[in-house]
Amino acid sequence: GGRITSGTLDLDISHTYRGDLRVVLSKGGKSQVLHDRTGGSADDLKQTFDLTAFVGQDAAGAWTLRVTDHAGQDVGKINGWKLGFIVDAGMPVEPPSEAGEGTFEYAGAAVAIPDNDAEGISAEINVNQGGTVRKLEVTVDITHTYVGDLVIDLLHGGNSYRLKPINEGGSTDDLRTTYVVEGAVGAELRGSWKLKVSDNYRRDTGTLNKVELKASWN
Repeated sequence: GGRITSGTLDLDISHTYRGDLRVVLSKGGKSQVLHDRTGGSADDLKQTFDLTAFVGQDAAGAWTLRVTDHAGQDVGKINGWKLGFIVDAGMPVEPPSEAGEGTFEYAGAAVAIPDNDAEGISAEINVNQGGTVRKLEVTVDITHTYVGDLVIDLLHGGNSYRLKPINEGGSTDDLRTTYVVEGAVGAELRGSWKLKVSDNYRRDTGTLNKVELKASWN
């Protein structure tokens, strides 16, 4: 054991399209996204990652590497992975964050969605709770006369998560549903979460009435 002052992970994955892959390392209530669907059509993922998220943590204990493939057709396997640390045994370790779950709501008024405007509108939820996302759900309530016009994204920490693509829902009225945001697993919970909604066809219009985040975290 001992307090981690620096750490690395050597990863060896065989895969025919590494842009499909997301890799998250977790331990003691902390997680770090190492690779998030980058690299395009290149083969294999053989790389050494700096483990900056774990500085101050105890090196001893169970470490979990989670690798997910987010597209069809191409496949692969984990050949091996190895952790390396420099520790300071004389320094106290940072205590792990406590796990929890909670709901965070958009506190603003309902917002009209401009017709045929790709910029759309956004509703922001500022979360003042530390931790690493274990599961995230987004519930939206939108009044609209043609749901297929809408594109919905969740923005956080420089990342964009597509919740609803254009044309999904067709000519139905109104959208009241909950999305599970698998791509946000491993992200830092604290900070700004913005729901962006845009209307991409003419004539039909609507309003964003409510946004709610339900999160569980480590």
